[in-house]
Amino acid sequence: MRNKKFKVLIVDDEELLVGVYHQGLEFAGYEVESASNGLEAIEKIQRTHPDMILLDLLMPGMDGFGVLKNIKQNKELKEIPIIVLSNLSEDANKSESMRLGAVDFVIKSDISPSQLVDKIKLHLKQ
Repeated sequence: MRNKKFKVLIVDDEELLVGVYHQGLEFAGYEVESASNGLEAIEKIQRTHPDMILLDLLMPGMDGFGVLKNIKQNKELKEIPIIVLSNLSEDANKSESMRLGAVDFVIKSDISPSQLVDKIKLHLKQ
């Protein structure tokens, strides 16, 4: 029997960064989709039910905090683990992300794609 291929949704409006993460995650064996803003993310999350969400905080339309609130208030989606990937390094942003239900908070410039894969494996208990 084949191993399940985990689905990861990357929510970020920085195309270059999304491309780097997308390539690294596919290489690690994940099925990857992306959304460039919060409203698109909500639609894709409701439609595809990913196993993990990588979420930026600063985006057009609906920011990452809005996405977090929306997902965690939805009984069908609230168990999806969300790792916040941000350039906002202030403790208040990390505290608010964790309070809203994120499982982890990572500063984009402090993590490599392979380290991100390790975090995803940790939170998906792979």
